[in-house]
Amino acid sequence: MRGKLYESDYEEALIDLLVQQGWEYKHGGNIARINREVLLVNDLAVYLQKRHNELETSDIEEISNRLRYVSGQTHFEQLRNTYYLVRDGFRYTRNSDGRIFDIEFFDFELQNKNNVYRCVNQFEVGYGPKDDVRIPDVLLFINGIPLCIFELKNPTDFNATIADAYDQIHIRYKRDIPHLLRYCPLSCISDASINNTKLGTTYTPYNHYYAWKKVNNEDESAKRGIDQVKTIVAGVYEPNRFLEIIRDYVYFPDKKTRERRRGGLSLSSIFCNPNAKRECVRRTYSK
Repeated sequence: MRGKLYESDYEEALIDLLVQQGWEYKHGGNIARINREVLLVNDLAVYLQKRHNELETSDIEEISNRLRYVSGQTHFEQLRNTYYLVRDGFRYTRNSDGRIFDIEFFDFELQNKNNVYRCVNQFEVGYGPKDDVRIPDVLLFINGIPLCIFELKNPTDFNATIADAYDQIHIRYKRDIPHLLRYCPLSCISDASINNTKLGTTYTPYNHYYAWKKVNNEDESAKRGIDQVKTIVAGVYEPNRFLEIIRDYVYFPDKKTRERRRGGLSLSSIFCNPNAKRECVRRTYSK
């Protein structure tokens, strides 16, 4: 390897791969916002007005507040309740005239032109009385809602591991910026080395993170580290696939199940490969 590789170089390479899959890139410093606001309110407004052009500015603010102030006694409950809201939508009644809108935060139709897919780096998230900040490496937003957090480590720094990336999300981010993680069910940790690009959730134990080595079932498993990065981006983060995972493969077990697992896999990661699911459905209906 020529020259010195920095973590920022890997970050840029990952963003390039995401852009190739259809994500729009924006640097966090170029987004006008208060740093404690973690929704991209302009993207959300653009999407809502595409779906419901009769919505007024006051309606969009009320709908945004519905997202911001989802209740829950714990961070886990806030994430669960927010997830169900963004996945299933809700019925909104305008106060001024009683008009009813069935609000959907995502358009799940394949290849639709309504959703806004955005990847963002250097997104400062403010917290605490001293206005401290945390800066996740890369965040993925759909329609202004953050859904996946990437934490990356330098592939050439043997002292920085994906275990450190895991701790960054599951210890420091959970402690300091839960107002971001209340929206984010998915997380990815990576240092681009062999078997070290893994998908999980913001409640997945470290040893349950999953290396995604195929884009399609018939493909050979990716073996080189950089090929595994390309594979997970194409296999998970192609926008239609990613929406399918968000809709169909995020699982919140009930309290008894969580207790039986002793607090382990509180929020299940992808428990079935979408490709395998599609093949199972195809075989079932072709009989």
